[in-house]
Amino acid sequence: MKDDEMIKALRPSGRRRGSGCKWRPYSRHWGAIFVSFWLAVGAISACAPPGTPPAAEADFGDGGEPGDPISPAPPGIGQTDPNYKPRGLLSKSFYSSGRQYAAMDFQTQHLAITFDVSSSKAIGRSTIRFQTTAAGRPYLLLEAPVLGASISGQTIAVEFLKDPDRLNSLVALEIELPANDTRELIIEYELPPGRASFAGGGVGFLSDMADLTGRFFERYGPSSFEEDKFEMTLQLEVLNAKSEHRVFANGSVEELSQTAWRIQYPREFTSSSFFVHLTNRALSVNEFEIQGRATKIPVVVYSTSASLVNQASRRLPALFRELERDFGPYPHLRFVAYMGTSSGGMEYAGATITSLASLGHELLHSWFARSVMPADGRSGWIDEAIARWRDLGYPRASRLLQRDPTQLGGLSRFQRSTPTNSYSDGASFLAELDLLFKDSGGLKAHLETFARRYRYSLVTTDEFWWFLETSAQKNLNEFFSRYVFAGRPTQRVEGSLLPLALVETNEDALRQAEVREQHESLHPTPLTDAELSKLR
Repeated sequence: MKDDEMIKALRPSGRRRGSGCKWRPYSRHWGAIFVSFWLAVGAISACAPPGTPPAAEADFGDGGEPGDPISPAPPGIGQTDPNYKPRGLLSKSFYSSGRQYAAMDFQTQHLAITFDVSSSKAIGRSTIRFQTTAAGRPYLLLEAPVLGASISGQTIAVEFLKDPDRLNSLVALEIELPANDTRELIIEYELPPGRASFAGGGVGFLSDMADLTGRFFERYGPSSFEEDKFEMTLQLEVLNAKSEHRVFANGSVEELSQTAWRIQYPREFTSSSFFVHLTNRALSVNEFEIQGRATKIPVVVYSTSASLVNQASRRLPALFRELERDFGPYPHLRFVAYMGTSSGGMEYAGATITSLASLGHELLHSWFARSVMPADGRSGWIDEAIARWRDLGYPRASRLLQRDPTQLGGLSRFQRSTPTNSYSDGASFLAELDLLFKDSGGLKAHLETFARRYRYSLVTTDEFWWFLETSAQKNLNEFFSRYVFAGRPTQRVEGSLLPLALVETNEDALRQAEVREQHESLHPTPLTDAELSKLR
């Protein structure tokens, strides 16, 4: 079939999409399991509220400003509740040894970390207001020894365990709570050796994260999964210091004294958003403003190398112009870039640790990854595919549906690491969509709307699928089946979320995809312990 014929064949019918509630069979084998699963967790939502307009007529608005309430998502798979969170948090409930465990839904967190230079120890004390997502023992993510925990003044014992797929280290409270119960937890812990550096009469603390290994803020403080947004106040204090310190962060920094600081982070942040760097190192710093489309953007570029600071500062204005032209106004209140001398690094919400070569790639993540945010590691392929497609110059494929099947989604519901083939397979997938969408301006035009509409919002693979179909008015079942779910027949359920966690992982496809990764992505590699120690 020729490309034009293929495009015509894949157009949706003239029926108004989203105007009714119809359960399309995923397959005869999985249909009963899907229904049973959603009934079990109480999460079936088969259609949009009465009176909502058809999905094809959804209003993709202008988003908002940082800190503003999130505007309602489109009807259909999107929710009209401005506080909508994907149901993945509820799906992380599980049974083990006869007990039910449920992920905490963080509302707010006040975290205080005290660094004692004389003893080379760091103690954290966190006050978390949370809501239970299901009945059972509430749990959070934390990779540190717990010194004590209490709720309403009552001491609570804690239990250390793994999720059913043994992908995450969990800390559960040894207390049975009902669903939708709001409590306040106080938990104290000690940072393990190596999470902070003590040298030169001071301390170095850097919240390094890595999406490729599923390593986020739980290394430094209590946290939740990526689909959980919460406001956090972080207070840092250094005891017995013999040198001056400075704090860099992507939140609002208030200096309480020469050795204490308070950082306020926006409520739209998740566990992959937070950036903080406390250091007593001598660094080259350049602070300036870039005139953006909507407002002036405060920028801080710093490094141990004055040359890297100067080169990055010269490149950034053109990069901001490019990305604002393509995807709309910069979505954060500031931009902080720590320029490293190695290839290691990571993106944050309006911040990055990066090499000079990766600066444009990481800045793009300020739109896709840390503004339009993946609800879980299984959806992280979306932003990496977009960033890599941009790195390659937004190529357009020459033919459709001819590549071998690949797997980007349908992984464990507990997986938080981004699939490594997101770069090559993901960018190739987008190149095919660009060809498919050529009659409506190409894929970039739809991604600009996507960035605007889902600013400060969480997205799943299924919601990205829904958006593209709605925006371009094309049926993408065959494309997502082939390139996201390894050729397994799939079909998105109109008006409700497809329970992607139940799609079996094709380990052979994942291994083959990793073998195919021959290119050098511009995304920084995860920092090694040695690199991290040098950066602090």
